Amino acid sequence: MSTYSGRSDAPAPRPFAQVPDDRFTLLGDAVSADVVGSTVVIDAGGPRLAISFLAGDVARVRLAPTGDFEDAGHGAGPDDTPFSYALAPEQTLTGIEIALEDEGIAWSVATPSMTVRVQKSPCRVSFERPDGTPILQDTAGAGFAEIDGKTVTRCWKACPQDTRFFGLGDKTFELDRAGRKLTFWNSDTYAYEPEQDPIYKSIPVTLTLSPSSSGWTGAGLFLDNTYRSEMDLDAGDDWWFGSSDGELRYYVFAPQGAADLKTPLKRFCDLTGHKPIPARWSLGYHQSRWNYHDDGYARWIAHEFRRRDLPLECIHLDIGHMEGFRVFTFNEDTFPDPESLHRDLEELGVKSVVIVDPGVKVDADYFAYDEGKRNRMFCENPDGSDFTDTVWPGDVHWPDFSKPRARRWWGELHGRYLEAGVTGFWNDMNEPAILGGRDFPDDVVFAYDDRGTGPTDHLEAHNVYGLLMAQSTYNGLRTLRENERPFLLTRACFAGSQRYAAAWTGDNVSTWEHLLLSIRICQSLSLSGLAFCGPDIGGFAGQPSPELYARWMQAGLLYPFMRTHYSHEESEEQEPWSFGDEVEDVCRRYLKLRYRLMPTIYSAFEACTRTAEPPMKALALEHPDDPRTHHSCDDQVYLGSNLMACPVTTDGARERDVVFPDVPGGWTDIWSGAHIAGGTEHTVPAPLDTMPMYGRAGGVVALDPPRLHTEDGEPGTLTLWAFPGSGTSSFYFDDGISYDFESGDFFRLHVDLEGASATVRREGERGLKGYSVLEWRFPTSSLGDARTAVVDGQEIGLGDALEDETSVAIEDEWLVVRTRTDVDRVEVR
Repeated sequence: MSTYSGRSDAPAPRPFAQVPDDRFTLLGDAVSADVVGSTVVIDAGGPRLAISFLAGDVARVRLAPTGDFEDAGHGAGPDDTPFSYALAPEQTLTGIEIALEDEGIAWSVATPSMTVRVQKSPCRVSFERPDGTPILQDTAGAGFAEIDGKTVTRCWKACPQDTRFFGLGDKTFELDRAGRKLTFWNSDTYAYEPEQDPIYKSIPVTLTLSPSSSGWTGAGLFLDNTYRSEMDLDAGDDWWFGSSDGELRYYVFAPQGAADLKTPLKRFCDLTGHKPIPARWSLGYHQSRWNYHDDGYARWIAHEFRRRDLPLECIHLDIGHMEGFRVFTFNEDTFPDPESLHRDLEELGVKSVVIVDPGVKVDADYFAYDEGKRNRMFCENPDGSDFTDTVWPGDVHWPDFSKPRARRWWGELHGRYLEAGVTGFWNDMNEPAILGGRDFPDDVVFAYDDRGTGPTDHLEAHNVYGLLMAQSTYNGLRTLRENERPFLLTRACFAGSQRYAAAWTGDNVSTWEHLLLSIRICQSLSLSGLAFCGPDIGGFAGQPSPELYARWMQAGLLYPFMRTHYSHEESEEQEPWSFGDEVEDVCRRYLKLRYRLMPTIYSAFEACTRTAEPPMKALALEHPDDPRTHHSCDDQVYLGSNLMACPVTTDGARERDVVFPDVPGGWTDIWSGAHIAGGTEHTVPAPLDTMPMYGRAGGVVALDPPRLHTEDGEPGTLTLWAFPGSGTSSFYFDDGISYDFESGDFFRLHVDLEGASATVRREGERGLKGYSVLEWRFPTSSLGDARTAVVDGQEIGLGDALEDETSVAIEDEWLVVRTRTDVDRVEVR
């Protein structure tokens, strides 16, 4: 939800990129190098660098302009990990043993994954693959400048021609950000435009691909600084990153092999935290409006979805549900009995999510204000008074989430909503935002108690406010409901927010440009560790045409977080039935397909918790050595590992161009069953009811029967689309809501595919609860004349059936083999 109905008149962010290069002091000659633990400390004649080897493929670089690391790092010595809200609380990257070699003109440290070489004159750092191929190399290197009492830092790296830059959060550009100048400062940007920067999130991590004589080389770099930061990816032969104050501290993630982006992404998440496995219900379809103005409206919406045979998981209640916009309350006139409302919704299989803004209304008779005031929970002015400004309730105070006791208090307040039957939560306005798009004054005080070195100001705390609010809510919910996975949605983020929350892309617009932009932003967030993300389907601001909404709902199938949300100020209604029967049919088709694909989607989320590979995956992540995936097809994505989808993002289009990556065995059109060779490009038909989708050879896709919500009875049959080729696919099952999987209550079904023969392996104690049949579907276009199945050694001909109901049939363009769930091998001959 937005803070205003038009573009803000607030001043633009203050760019420090305007500081000329010649104001910076660069490192001179290195005079010594010493090993301290896992760290090489370089003395450059006063300033010092610390290069720490946290693992063989992860290094941290810190600059101490005065030579005092404890001063620059708030008490952290050269081998210590400085305090950072971005880092996961429990670190596995704790350092390795290293050996420093003196090469004459340079010092070097080699690991099995990379070599770090420090040139002595002048002091410059180069990260290389073991074969000497550069990963990231200094040009001017690290520099600093004293500007208005602040230590501005910058680091220049080499930028070979055609270097690609992926990730970097919710930037509103193409997937590759090369040639762009970027700012990291969380900003409330209603109806943001393509190429507007910054918007809501600051995640300064990039995955790079650089060309070399032997192909493409991947790497990752994370700038760990919460002050306003910038990257200039349009600086000619080099690129630079830096911050307006604070320590220059960055992490480098080396690839395993050459064109590898998956390892740097995983190592970034190893450092900052992996996404926990979500509640399965949260992956269903969410419907939202600013505002469903009373409980009758909310009930009607839920009943209408059911009457029209439309899947629905959850209704979101925006700020209109509150009493005078006081958080943790319900309006006594419009939502007089929230417990009754939630019982009624639950009978329909519908859950609720309520919005929680950080602003607490100044009102002596309001419990949240009274408790916060008495216990000094709020952000303060330099004179110790509570900082006050205006949001929806009028004058408000903001909790200081950098106080652990304030986080605990805030988390506990959510018990009021849980007792009323609320299931999930939605954090908005947490950039933090003030009406009119304004920021806090720079001198607002934050305690920063977790660091333990005294308070700081808003300039340092601003970008982590949303992360800390999410941490407060998530940890509070874990305490209140110990064995129930929380669902939390946030607008503002910093690196590491994936530990606590899903994210949506803010107040987007009902245009075709924003449909395309949403696909790009979600891929970019996923390449930045924040894989549970999605936009407002149809756009929040404006009103979509029927065709735009239909195409956007098709794309919605692919978003990890799938929600329609819109403004009542601009659109009277934006539900699937709002655009006529044809569009409603399209919505029904893709909503049902979303629920059919739930085993595949849920399994992709579980895999993401271990590997960081996102459920909605950029083709460049899977095929980094194919330059077509860098630019030509950032409107195509993987859903999981084996389905490629190609949304239509052009008004009136009834066909579109598709790039088919060069995979062994090629691709299968899931609608027609046609086979397409890999390494090709085609113009394919895309009528209004069809989003082109393709199965990858060697892959398996798991599907449930159609359902109206995730708890809509036992599925019974697990369908497996098996695309002949060579590969292994895995599917994960648990109860979808608790943490019992941690004690072994889970099941993995592994399918090894070789040609048209599938071997099944099983893992876990739970078994395939709720399923009694496996329905194998092989596309006939990849089978030649083969029409006979061999199930655990027993041959079954086309049209035959055994006593246990194992059977073989042809349905449309598929050979269908139905078996028991305990089958070990299925072959098609």
